[in-house]
Amino acid sequence: MIQFTRQLALVIGLCVGIFSLTACEGMGDIREGLGIGAKVAQSYNLSDADMVAMARKGVAEIDNRNQVAPKNSKYGKRLSKLTKTFKSVNGQPLNFKVYRSEEVNAFAMPDGSIRVYSGLMDKMNDDELAFVIGHEIGHVAKGHSKKRFKTALLVGARREALGNWGGQGNFRA
Repeated sequence: MIQFTRQLALVIGLCVGIFSLTACEGMGDIREGLGIGAKVAQSYNLSDADMVAMARKGVAEIDNRNQVAPKNSKYGKRLSKLTKTFKSVNGQPLNFKVYRSEEVNAFAMPDGSIRVYSGLMDKMNDDELAFVIGHEIGHVAKGHSKKRFKTALLVGARREALGNWGGQGNFRA
């Protein structure tokens, strides 16, 4: 079985980039092919620190697009009560916020950000909500977001590369 290392990821990324360039004409196609190879290499070279940095940026944008319940609101107080013993997981600090929304949802990011929607809180008792929060902490602990992001990079690169092939099996230049 082949073990994926950073060097192998780089070689695979370069091969995919070069393969994408076959029969291409023009600088735009060269940049596109190299971009595909870079995505493949990036997916294997993505470090935990990279994921945390991307997650922090992403969650800041999401927080700005949503109405965050104040800590002294009924939602903020309830969430604080349920999460007071959860400070970190695997050395990653956890931070919790509530979004004021009727949506029934919760999510976790690799930087330890866990967001719960007030719509979910309205439908659940404390035991049910504690279960959901524990589930989200589990995503942080197991690195599920990192795995999903790596997969998304690979799928995107594959779609991009396959999108360059015409319907008759010909490469579009």
